[in-house]
Amino acid sequence: MSLHFTDSVRDPIHGLIQLTACERDMLRTRPLSRLRGVRQMGMAYVIYPGAHHTRFEHVIGAMHTAWLIAQDLPIFGFQELRLLRLAALTHDLGHRPFSHSLEDAARRYAHKPGMSFLKGYLDHEEHTRHLLLNDPEIGEVLARHPDYRHVDREELAALATGEHPRRDLNLLIHSEIDADRIDYVIRDNYYCGFTHGIDIQSVKNLWSLDATHGLVVNQSHIYVATQVLAARYQLISNIQNNPSSRLGDLLLAEAIREALTDATEETQVIFNRLANEGQDVDMEHFLRERAGAAWSALADLVAGRPSYELVEAFDFPLLSPAARYALQSLHQRPGSVALPLQERLRQETGQPLLVDVARVSPPVAPLRIAKVGHVPWHGRLTDVPTVAGVVTASLEATAIQAYMDPEVGFRMDEETFAAWVERYKTVDPTLTLEKARHFVQEFWKGESSRLGLLLALESLAVDHLIDELAIAPARLDVLFLTLYAALMRLEAALDEPRLYIDGREAVSTLLRHPATRQIWGEHYPNVYGGEEISGQLRNDLQYLRLSGLLYATTRLERVRNVFVERHKYGATGWGRRLASRLLEAGSGPKLSEELATAMDLIFGSSIPAYQGYFGLLGEEEAGSSQKRRELRRQMPIAVTR
Repeated sequence: MSLHFTDSVRDPIHGLIQLTACERDMLRTRPLSRLRGVRQMGMAYVIYPGAHHTRFEHVIGAMHTAWLIAQDLPIFGFQELRLLRLAALTHDLGHRPFSHSLEDAARRYAHKPGMSFLKGYLDHEEHTRHLLLNDPEIGEVLARHPDYRHVDREELAALATGEHPRRDLNLLIHSEIDADRIDYVIRDNYYCGFTHGIDIQSVKNLWSLDATHGLVVNQSHIYVATQVLAARYQLISNIQNNPSSRLGDLLLAEAIREALTDATEETQVIFNRLANEGQDVDMEHFLRERAGAAWSALADLVAGRPSYELVEAFDFPLLSPAARYALQSLHQRPGSVALPLQERLRQETGQPLLVDVARVSPPVAPLRIAKVGHVPWHGRLTDVPTVAGVVTASLEATAIQAYMDPEVGFRMDEETFAAWVERYKTVDPTLTLEKARHFVQEFWKGESSRLGLLLALESLAVDHLIDELAIAPARLDVLFLTLYAALMRLEAALDEPRLYIDGREAVSTLLRHPATRQIWGEHYPNVYGGEEISGQLRNDLQYLRLSGLLYATTRLERVRNVFVERHKYGATGWGRRLASRLLEAGSGPKLSEELATAMDLIFGSSIPAYQGYFGLLGEEEAGSSQKRRELRRQMPIAVTR
């Protein structure tokens, strides 16, 4: 039994794509046909004129890519191949007009009074699930074709949304290098005028089978995976985060806010219908009628006469460690990071700026690769040097962008500048007015308003983080504050000026300890679960290092028959100051007391072992090495200096 192809479509990316009769009929249903009028890249066309391609083209390409990857893998039979193709074809059914641009708008305003219904538009996967389970046309098409009558719609919906119980099936639809990502990276770059450099024909050999880990990345085709991840980074950082493209998203969000502020129930019903059943043109018509000046600003941008322009972009090197941390911590919470900064800045300065925070999500999933060279284990894809570089570049891709009417510009007088310098001392107590004025002359071309805007945004970001901490910590907060509580507890008890937690495994042990697990597990019970160190924990640790809040020195050690680097994590001055402020001012006494109690439980009875170990360091007497090893085994958390 085999798949029987009866039709085909010609695609500019993949060439001739074959379709079964069921897939052809599925494309004719209203849920899939609607995607013909939903732009793949939202508002990106304002700066890239070719970016008018649609979700309809993409889902066909994703289906074809899934077929290329899976057709020669012996673990998949014809029923699974049919299911994979259908899941890839339908995985974006729930995308609303303007795709992710509308989701960004919902994220900015869903918490506003009268707009809570926007929470239903924060992502598209739940709507995809609803359509696959309930749409009558989809059910009729599946029932009409004998080879597809066996398809379980629950199973199809689970695979299309990344929740299928079989890991190998999910990997091909929802992973760092899945069919969806491969197609949109190539397609979006192509339509925006960029070459992608991905060997599309080699994706059929991307995965191989391993007796222990199942599907793993083929060692001879790691280059394909790195091409995809590098091209995705360039796509997001250069195209999706282009200031003009981001401005389009901001103005679309403003138009949606204007159209829905104090909206009647009838208006909300119309919006919901258009969002779930309409196309870009339908939403444009809705906003043209109801968004007033906000729609005019968006229309002016599309026409090439923008009423806003970028007045300043503060990227990662310009941001202080505290601001870098605040932005990443706030991102790990629901809702918009930029809108609270925008609202506070407008209130404090009285100037109508639009504020955006651009970032790139790094590769996270710890995909295994086949054994490479003499390494005696299955490495992670994120440890491959090229991919590790993409992770680092992604983590450093945070930037705050401010937009304003070009004829007005941002202004800050000397008195206001001095006030922001004084306020900024809560972020950096070493900054004085004299030093700030020196920076203005030396690095900011004498324009104090530019540095003043940066100081204002950073101060407001940290203030907002402290407000949020009073409600609940995010994942990064728990990691950061737990590490610092442990380091400061041991340094004080041992009278040591600087200690290091010895390796990621020691950090994981600290977080898994029953005394601390109760603290972070209450809010994030599944984040660091399992035996392996999660990709999120690895990336969070790296972000703390890159942001300047952790030292991460390295030493070389032998593991089995190879030499590997081992990180040691210690406190920086910026980290000590920020941790103290967050514990004192932001999270209140509860978290401080919980962490202090946890550190007593972990280290209290083990302090003599630490004291004995550090007392023996440097000793060369007979038996010293054995004593040190014995004392080290008594340490609940491996620490060194």
